[in-house]
Amino acid sequence: MMRRPGDAESRDRCASESVEPGVNVFLLAPMTAGIRVLSAILLLVPVGLAVGVASGAGVLAGPLVLVAAIYGWIWLLFRPGAFVIHPDFVEVVWPLKRRTIPRAGILSCRILGVEELRREVGWGARVGAGGLWGGFGWLWTRRRGIVQMYISRTDAFVWIERGSEERPWLITPERPEEFVRELAPRPAPVVPPSPFEELVEKLRAHGFAVGPNDIETLLRSAWTTSSEFLGEAGQAVLRFQQENPTVAPDLRDALDRCMHEVRKVWPEIR
Repeated sequence: MMRRPGDAESRDRCASESVEPGVNVFLLAPMTAGIRVLSAILLLVPVGLAVGVASGAGVLAGPLVLVAAIYGWIWLLFRPGAFVIHPDFVEVVWPLKRRTIPRAGILSCRILGVEELRREVGWGARVGAGGLWGGFGWLWTRRRGIVQMYISRTDAFVWIERGSEERPWLITPERPEEFVRELAPRPAPVVPPSPFEELVEKLRAHGFAVGPNDIETLLRSAWTTSSEFLGEAGQAVLRFQQENPTVAPDLRDALDRCMHEVRKVWPEIR
């Protein structure tokens, strides 16, 4: 677990430390020059108000408290400090809250430039905090509706597509290329069901040269999902049964066991 830091420097330092295997931490990217200048100007506002109050202008005390409260609200609840990629979810970390995005619900993740972003969303309007340290909250867009936005730069945007039922995210993590690479889907290797291994051995034992080559090739291939493998293997078994309607009982049993596994996923295969 990451510690909850008490200040900006220690927060960023702690967020950079990954203490769990398979966990990668990406801080919010450094501000671009325009946002940095605008933030510096905005930070002068409470300084000026504080100087005025200290000089005896008590009437400025109210505005000072209000501005300080707004800035603190943005820092604590709007500006995320880090994006943490876990094996099963992405965690967005603010000083006072956290939010998770299941990786299973992420369809794609890619880097967008300014022109690519314009083509993706069209015209947009920010709803939330903007100007100070970046833009945080919602971005209402003509083409994509509401987009969750947490950006500190005006380039190297990362677009996270979450499907039609979920809002996409627009963020600016540090090391965006590495972030996208880490978040890319990693298909787990699929272990073929054991009945197919047994079928290959039975086919060899009974002297069939075509059948085992066909099914064994499927067994040795890389598959993204087990359902994809079962669909192709089911078609191969059906072809063999059509070409060889009469076989030994033990081979017929092996074929039946394979088709039983196939029809658990593809019941329409006959």
